[in-house]
Amino acid sequence: MTTITRVSKDASQDNLTESDYRDIFAELRDGISLAKFCVLVVSSFSPATWNKWELGRLPLTRTMRQELRRGVSMVALPPTLAECVANVDPDAEVVRVGEEPVKFVILAGAVGRLNLSLNGSVADVSPPAPRQDRRHRLTVSNANFEWLCSAGLSADEAIERMKENQ
Repeated sequence: MTTITRVSKDASQDNLTESDYRDIFAELRDGISLAKFCVLVVSSFSPATWNKWELGRLPLTRTMRQELRRGVSMVALPPTLAECVANVDPDAEVVRVGEEPVKFVILAGAVGRLNLSLNGSVADVSPPAPRQDRRHRLTVSNANFEWLCSAGLSADEAIERMKENQ
C-alpha cells in the first residue's frame, strides 16, 4: 500500500482573531524596539511594516500571523494550497474529476497502479501485492519415484535422509 499523508486541511481557517494577534504582539514587544522585535520573531518584515500594522494602516498578513505564532511557540497555520504545490513539477499533469467544487487535491508522485477512494477522506484501496508462496514443493519424476519404491523408501523417508546428509 502507498503511504498517504495529510499535508493540509482548512488552511484558510484561523482560531485566533485580530485582537488575539494584537495581544501576542504586545506580549512579545513589551518594552523593546520594533527592530529588536523583528529580530526576536525572525521577521521577514521591516520595523516600518510592523509599525504600520501596529497603527492600523496595514492589514495583518498570513506571514505576519505565522511569525507572531512562532514568537509564542504556537502551532503554525496549515500550509496553503499554493505552499503545498510549490515543489510540484511545473509539467505535472493536472486532472479534474467531475464538475463540483474541488474538495480534494491529491499530489501523487507514484508511477504505476494506484486505486483511491474519496469518501470524506482519501484512502488507498489498491489490492495488496500478491504474497510469494514460500513453501517448498518437492517434485519427483516417475523414474525417481520408481527407484524410491524399489529401494523400499517412502518420499518422507527420502526427505529425512536428504536432511541428514546436509
